[in-house]
Amino acid sequence: MPRAASFEELNQQVLEQCLRDDVRVVDRQAMSIGQAWKREQPFLLPLPKRPFDCCVTRQVHLNGYSQVTYETNRYSVPVEQARSELVLKAYPFHVEILSNQGVLARHERCFEQKQDVFDPLHYLVLLEQRPGAFEYAKPLRQWRQEWPACYHLLLRRLREKWPEGRGVKEFVQVLRLHQQYPARLIEQAVEQAITYGCTHFDGVKHCLEHLGEEADRAPLLDLTDKPHLALVGNQPLDLGRYDQLIERYAHL
Repeated sequence: MPRAASFEELNQQVLEQCLRDDVRVVDRQAMSIGQAWKREQPFLLPLPKRPFDCCVTRQVHLNGYSQVTYETNRYSVPVEQARSELVLKAYPFHVEILSNQGVLARHERCFEQKQDVFDPLHYLVLLEQRPGAFEYAKPLRQWRQEWPACYHLLLRRLREKWPEGRGVKEFVQVLRLHQQYPARLIEQAVEQAITYGCTHFDGVKHCLEHLGEEADRAPLLDLTDKPHLALVGNQPLDLGRYDQLIERYAHL
């Protein structure tokens, strides 16, 4: 059996073996496998105009935990978009869950047995409505272990400020920003909000939008080797130039 660290490496090994096999001559044949392949190629039909969707398609049903089952494993679907009748497409390395409006969820395919494959973002709307379930939510357990330290600090301060449940709701709103923005940018915004003392959702959102504006801003040109260009726009104004302009066009 071949040994490989990944499917990519395994595919490369298989390709190399196929290429080496081109020189082999099958018993009672006059030419090698590679020569026979070149002879056969002109007679092959062209490929279809659209790519073949190489997957297994199944009708699936949503359970009470906003999941669908395929080969004993359960995959999550966004709570706010879920429908009772859905379609699952199982590709070699991932699965897609679709409704008539398009793809609702995409997960890495699990080849173990009876596993729950969660995307924690799929359940944030529900946790925002039921903050009391925050500590017990299974989809969040693994994600919480990966949170940067500033997330835990923000959650603690929000709970201290609003212990009756609003603090958790505010934090869940911050987590929902992951549906729109890169994780690294949100982490920077949370760190800024803590530094500035605006430890609430609006404060994090304001810092995030400011960081986004900075990221979209065009980088400054390095004009250290062109001092004559560095002065453009910074030179002192000569109001006499306006008088010259008026005199030049006064007779037109």
